[in-house]
Amino acid sequence: MNETRFGGYRVEGTIGSGALSTIFKAVQEPLGRVVALKTLKTQIAPTSSFGEQLDREAKILADLAHPNIVLLLEASRTDSGRPYVVLEWVDGPSLEDVLAATKDDPSSRRARTRARPQDKSPKKATLGVPAALAVACGVCAALEHIHERGVVHRDVKPSNVLLSRTGHVKVIDFGIAQRPRTSSMSDTLGTEGITASGRIAPEQLKDAFGTPAYMSPEQILGDFVDGRSDLFSLGVVLYQLLSGSRPFETPGDDAAKRSAAQRIRRDAPAPLRERAPHCPRAVERIVMRLLEKSPNDRYPSAGAVKERLESALRAETREDPAALVRQALIDCGFGPKDEAKDGGRDPASQALEPSRPIGRPLGGRPASSPRITARRPIGLGRALFGFALVTSVFAIGVVANEGGSAKAREAREARSAGSRTLELAPERAGGLRVVATPWAYVRVDGQLVETTPFARAIPLVPGKHFVTLTHPDAPSAVEREVDIVTGEIVTLDVIMSLSSEDAGKDAR
Repeated sequence: MNETRFGGYRVEGTIGSGALSTIFKAVQEPLGRVVALKTLKTQIAPTSSFGEQLDREAKILADLAHPNIVLLLEASRTDSGRPYVVLEWVDGPSLEDVLAATKDDPSSRRARTRARPQDKSPKKATLGVPAALAVACGVCAALEHIHERGVVHRDVKPSNVLLSRTGHVKVIDFGIAQRPRTSSMSDTLGTEGITASGRIAPEQLKDAFGTPAYMSPEQILGDFVDGRSDLFSLGVVLYQLLSGSRPFETPGDDAAKRSAAQRIRRDAPAPLRERAPHCPRAVERIVMRLLEKSPNDRYPSAGAVKERLESALRAETREDPAALVRQALIDCGFGPKDEAKDGGRDPASQALEPSRPIGRPLGGRPASSPRITARRPIGLGRALFGFALVTSVFAIGVVANEGGSAKAREAREARSAGSRTLELAPERAGGLRVVATPWAYVRVDGQLVETTPFARAIPLVPGKHFVTLTHPDAPSAVEREVDIVTGEIVTLDVIMSLSSEDAGKDAR
């Protein structure tokens, strides 16, 4: 394109180019603000159906202001009638760039090693579990926002997710987004993308309708799509972040002969833990449900997915999600090294951590200060009487103290064994939600509280608690230690190991 100016914007360079549009880095004058400017390619007529796509993207973005969605600043046309949109500049790489860096740069494996020492897949482009969940939570927050406004993105993939150096996740490229009742594919495409044989041109199919490797089965078939189609695409992206490969890519000649669309429609995805053994089972269950063929078998909404992803992230770490993203960028070479201090955590996230008691003895009670009192001289009789009285009181105190110490030891031993007096529904409560497959009795600090399944969270005082799950057919109990924080809900997701003859009976 020959234009170096679009209205009050001066083009500084090309960021990227596709079959239909080009994205430039530009500066808004006279403010000097750096922006991203997207416009049609010169060979695309502004009055064509493809040309209308940019106008439609601007109208959709105008209603989608959200921290996890790229912000629309302006939509206009040049003097020649060529449309363009001005978007906020995101200083950082795409998720696709980050994955490429983790694969190409051996030093970037530090993040995966730190997150999960047993994860030894140097040739796979992956992120550590916490960083991957942090990115997925950001994408899911964006999808929840757009779905609530009746918009389906239809092209969720790594190249359409930007990670800013401040740790924010931004979803971009709403070029093929649509509302459920807008024009159909054929209406949108018109006839420009149809070959002589009546087929859609491959390059235009990719840019106009999405990327097949990340499309849902219903989108591939051209059926009606809603927000659950985007959730399928999110499942593919998260699977790739954790394992280094897409779920329907299987090594072998047979898979190579079939297209990604065919594999997505017909093949079952490989279980995530087969390719990523370090991945927690709770995360695997989330991802595999997102990849269900039927939309009815997936989660009903992005909000439901976000809740589970955030719970899984809290089970992994208390780090701020933005700090996790920043650290991942630093480990991949997309940030100054001095940001790596304190593990990439910012002061705000450190300030949220509960403080430890200071100046307390091991028993946990505050030490009382000795009291010094001036006394007047006393007689010998009074002194002897006082001495006898003090001796008696001292003896009684020693006996009481021994009894108290014995009780304290018993309490400590009981607590370490997972049993202590349990305070339910405290004033400053956190919550514990337990999911057990197939079911289990739930004891918290030795007290029987619930039998799964139950919907509500168990209110508990902040601090460490010991949870024991039992099942009559399980050879042993499952014991976990959880850290409860005020105002937060921790989810404990456990699979009970049953004897083989009873497992089928309880799998109903």
